[in-house]
Amino acid sequence: MEENKKRLTRICANTKDAFTRMEKFIDNYTVEQKSEQLEVRLKLIQENWEKYSQAQDELEELDYDSYNQQQREEMEERYCHLTGFIQTKLKELEVTGPPELNMTSEPSVKVKLPQLSIPMFSGQLQDLVTFKDTFLSLVGTSTTISNIQKFHYLLSAIKGDARKVIQYIPASEQGFRVAWEILVDRYENERPIINTHIDNIMKLPSMVTENTNQLRQIVDTTKCNLEALKAINLHTEAWDLMMIYILVHKLDNKTKREWELQISSKELPTLQQLYSFLEHRCNALESVSPRPKTSELRQTSDKKPSHSYLSVKLTCEVCKETHPTSQCNTFKQMSNEEKYKIVKNNKLCINCLSNKHLIKDCSSHGCNICGRWHHTLLHRNKDPVQEPNRSRTLSQSKENVQATYHSFKESPMACVLLATAQVKIKDWRGKEHICRALLDCGSQSNFITESTVRRLGLDQKRNRVPITGINNATSVTNYTVKLEMSSMTTYTSSLSCLVLPRITSNMPMTNIDISTWEFPSDVKLADKDFHKSAPIDILLGAEIFFEILMHGRHNCRGLPVLQNTNQTGLHFVRKNTPMLC
Repeated sequence: MEENKKRLTRICANTKDAFTRMEKFIDNYTVEQKSEQLEVRLKLIQENWEKYSQAQDELEELDYDSYNQQQREEMEERYCHLTGFIQTKLKELEVTGPPELNMTSEPSVKVKLPQLSIPMFSGQLQDLVTFKDTFLSLVGTSTTISNIQKFHYLLSAIKGDARKVIQYIPASEQGFRVAWEILVDRYENERPIINTHIDNIMKLPSMVTENTNQLRQIVDTTKCNLEALKAINLHTEAWDLMMIYILVHKLDNKTKREWELQISSKELPTLQQLYSFLEHRCNALESVSPRPKTSELRQTSDKKPSHSYLSVKLTCEVCKETHPTSQCNTFKQMSNEEKYKIVKNNKLCINCLSNKHLIKDCSSHGCNICGRWHHTLLHRNKDPVQEPNRSRTLSQSKENVQATYHSFKESPMACVLLATAQVKIKDWRGKEHICRALLDCGSQSNFITESTVRRLGLDQKRNRVPITGINNATSVTNYTVKLEMSSMTTYTSSLSCLVLPRITSNMPMTNIDISTWEFPSDVKLADKDFHKSAPIDILLGAEIFFEILMHGRHNCRGLPVLQNTNQTGLHFVRKNTPMLC
């Protein structure tokens, strides 16, 4: 038994020595080695490993200890390293072929890499064609650059999501081919590329007034994306009429009128004609726009950098603090007359309250309420004559509510309760949240507040819609959302809602004392907290109102009338209902 143990130990020692010699070979390996030598050495490694594995198994049966296990793990690591290295080199020789023995030039790794200007690619589909063509022409098809150098060029030219796709590929001769194939396979998909370029054109902002920068943006973006579509062999020559229709509808009214006056009424215009018209209009607008005088330019150029730095700080024209005038709390609390006086005296842009340009050069979207060309803080909701008395009226109304609370038995405040309900709305993850809804049969649309949209994380779609209310009062909403709504029982519905900063004030105006109210025991209210003053999250218009309306009404003597609905009971209150704060 002892002799057998010595024999097995000797086999293990011989294998370790053979592996040590192989590791020295790897350390001194050069590309001039022939594939036949590598194949022989790989065979020797595998034979020695089989002998060692068998001998180690027998040793562990005779006398197992942790030292033998440690020795086995160490030899496994050495075997995997040696086998992996030789197999990799054999694959590289299969791809590149054996090196020429008569080469006298220095190894390529000593050659200084040329400075090539390659565009960066981050995974944006619209940049793929330019990146691919440039990289292939400068690097990919070059015969003087090795594949390893090409791989390093590729790594230096990609970032973001594109870099993550190939971050685990090793830098080797074969690695460049693998990395390039993965990138092309991942991003070279014509349909999403085409959609991206068309989307870039369709999402161009519509102009409200003449603006040189926006005109040039329309021309440059359209040209760039159409040329990119041509580069992938898409025939865009027949798209002229469609592109003209799209682009003209993005122009301001004055530019549209000039275009219609210029084109012939019989001949169909071309896209190149529209380009030329817009370019000519840009040049004309630039030539008539005011330019700074020579003395002003000289003063600007003579200023030291520190002075230039100080001049760009935002300073409020009202309180002289370092914030825009539109964010000044003092300015917000002023009356409209006082605000307009500040704007006029300080020569501010009436559209964005900036002192850097005039209104004709402003690119802001205008008032969020009515959509007209003035800042939202300058919007007039009431007759200007009544504005100075605003604070006095508010304080008087608060005093009246206070007086009503103290003298309720003598002169209770009258009100009419509107139909409200508690509903469940799904957020972006599908989780339901309880929201408070107001039902309005006089509204043609459904509305939801901005705070509710943010709380639920709903996806907003840009859609500018004017809203007209009582006394022809107008406002504007810029977004719509789609949502899934359900009642507290079984009713469900899919809605499209316009997004507003606020729908109405708290409903009801103040809390109502219902301690003496007794409803039938079999009635379940759609809004169990109807008497508590709280915000409204969503307004359901006539479409939903009449959809949930059902037959059945409860007339409770001296109490509100209850109407049966799919929401399981909505309450309407008659006049002269007492309210308590």
